[in-house]
Amino acid sequence: AESPAASPAESPAPTPASPEDKVEEGLGVDGGTARAIVELTGPAENAPVAAQAAAESVDVVLQPQSQTFMVVKGTAEELAKLAEDPRVASIRRDRTYTPTQVGSNLTLIGADQAHAKGHTGAGQAVAVLDTGVDPDHPWYNGRVVAEACFSAVEPGVETLCPNGQTQQSGPGAADATTAQCLSGGVNLCDHGSHVAGIAAGSGGVAPGANIVAVQVFSRINDENLCGEPSCLLAYESSLLQAMDYVAGLSEPVAAVNLSLGGILYEGACDTSEEGSVFKPKIDALLAKGIATVVAAGNEFFEGASYPACISSAVAVGANDGGDAIADFSNRGALLDLFAPGVDIESSVPDNATTVYSGTSMATPHVAGALALMKAASPETPMADLIDKLKTAGRPYVYEANGTQVTTPRLDLAAALAGAAPQPPISQTPVAPPDQDPQP
Repeated sequence: AESPAASPAESPAPTPASPEDKVEEGLGVDGGTARAIVELTGPAENAPVAAQAAAESVDVVLQPQSQTFMVVKGTAEELAKLAEDPRVASIRRDRTYTPTQVGSNLTLIGADQAHAKGHTGAGQAVAVLDTGVDPDHPWYNGRVVAEACFSAVEPGVETLCPNGQTQQSGPGAADATTAQCLSGGVNLCDHGSHVAGIAAGSGGVAPGANIVAVQVFSRINDENLCGEPSCLLAYESSLLQAMDYVAGLSEPVAAVNLSLGGILYEGACDTSEEGSVFKPKIDALLAKGIATVVAAGNEFFEGASYPACISSAVAVGANDGGDAIADFSNRGALLDLFAPGVDIESSVPDNATTVYSGTSMATPHVAGALALMKAASPETPMADLIDKLKTAGRPYVYEANGTQVTTPRLDLAAALAGAAPQPPISQTPVAPPDQDPQP
């Protein structure tokens, strides 16, 4: 039997964190201003704390309605002063994330067999939190049913929302063909269209599923940072807003696809500063029947990038057409599945297709597979569908961090059929010749 709940006398309230412990170390110490996420003790504190911060010359750059966080810019001294407010739980850096991009793929995972039996994912949707999509691409055939944009702005950082604001929702909000996406005639926003096409395009895993397109990236106009005139990065605050947006949709969404990543972890990052914020979002989506499928990363690392390192996320590595672990893919016990991620053809803006490789491409194979399985078995809890994919997958057996690891490779046909476990394939991951396998 469970023990009775402790009374207040038996379990005294924890001592509140001191102001200095609330602020992430190093924020604004270079004398400049830092962009930071301010976690609050409750959503009701958002407006009054924002007003107080503004009165103390802290720049409030984002104040999402009914959320437990806001985004500010301030000096180390200003942030320390803000941390003295008891309504402030923590202040941490607003981190950025990059896209994880470095025919036969559908056959390898048995998607062609599923399609032949009438399984297309119709009635379900995949939410692609990425660089937007070309909503008129023929691969989507009018199945982009919802669009939104959450795109941060600060000096040298430009919003990708078509309305020029930091957020937008409705038709066209995630359009990847706007002028903001172009640089010297090159479309910087093609990644999201490619990912969406793999998950739910006419040539993808779930060709009958709908697409929820959410732009979460911002344009960085800094050659020193990008190595070229412009590049794209996603702020953590934009991702948090996007996940809340998906959670509030009435559209039946089976999976959220995050083909992006940041810091590398060898073990689960649930209790890290970043993970402690993202995990509740992922758990809340799963409670609504929505899986969060995340790219493991392309560093040939024995671990996974954040947020794939969160235990309740579905972390995906990449395999090649020869059924071997891709030479760039992260791997190890943190991964849940491998899926095709080498030379994958899919949709890009302006009615075109192209071939890309990366765990970014592997991830939507799994997101699409979950949409297809949910459509085939709508009453089955999402956690059980994830387990079915893992149980039915072709086991890859290899060594990581000095121990033998088994990670299944996606086999959609076997999962739909409830097939018995398959014989394993021994793997010996080899780093690409031009890449240092160390983090």
